[in-house]
Amino acid sequence: MTITVSSLHTYPLKSGQAINLAESTITAKGLKFDRQFMLVHDSENRRGQFVSQRDRGFETLALVKAKVIDPQSDVISFSLPNQLEEVEVSKDLFSEDVGRSQVWKSQCETVDAGDKVALLFSNYFNSPVRLVAMSQNFKRQVDPDFSQQGDSVNFADGFPILFTNNQSLAVLRHHFNDGAKIGMERFRPNIVVDGLAPFAEDHIVKLQIGSLVFEFLKPCSRCIMTTIDQNSGEKLFGNEPISTLSKFRKGSGDGLQGVFFGQNAILREGSGLIHVGDEVKILELKEPHPSVANTQLRFHAGSIDI
Repeated sequence: MTITVSSLHTYPLKSGQAINLAESTITAKGLKFDRQFMLVHDSENRRGQFVSQRDRGFETLALVKAKVIDPQSDVISFSLPNQLEEVEVSKDLFSEDVGRSQVWKSQCETVDAGDKVALLFSNYFNSPVRLVAMSQNFKRQVDPDFSQQGDSVNFADGFPILFTNNQSLAVLRHHFNDGAKIGMERFRPNIVVDGLAPFAEDHIVKLQIGSLVFEFLKPCSRCIMTTIDQNSGEKLFGNEPISTLSKFRKGSGDGLQGVFFGQNAILREGSGLIHVGDEVKILELKEPHPSVANTQLRFHAGSIDI
């Protein structure tokens, strides 16, 4: 069966709503516009720390829409629910003064979008926040335990690209609690593939789409953010999909533990466009990472064509 790109998704604002794409430019830092902007707390005890849907009161970040106004000059607009005003964000808006913001263990050099934008977001969330972008000359290193020196990433949690597999979700769905409607959007992927055997992604080292070659770096450990409905900004059904992943995709080994779905990846060769419908060619296979090798839901039989 031919493996193809099923869908493409970029998230200009970290934890914000996805833009679903027919095609996307891919660079070493991932899909164009992906996690280029981020909200940070501006309260005294949390100043500079990144904001995400994991933070209580910020679940509706899922509803903050981004729209590309001018792809050539990277102008984006953001619109917030129940607010008429849209805010356009361009490079000219940001201060030249470099500050510091924190994403997990990463201390990032960032520039600020100014008081007007900060007030708009602060009023919506009823909490002081500011919008930042990465300083032009700053490179944030990808997790060194799973990458090469010089690999860099924007404001994503740790890796430039997240691949997921439609067939893996189809198998997982059989185990969700009755009534749980969990779509792929819960996992916030960048590139979704179709036609690959369930959980065969655990075995992939490298694959090719067009002239671009991607390396799978590690299984993606999932968090409570997957329990938030991305269409409403609410937790609508218990602790799914985490409760099911905890039964069937929980593992540990070689310094990695958690519940896993999808693969963190990086572009290794080429740059340019990929499209929905493009054929995916598997170039290199491996034994799965120890953290997923013995999970109940895994790739069992058959062969993966390369």
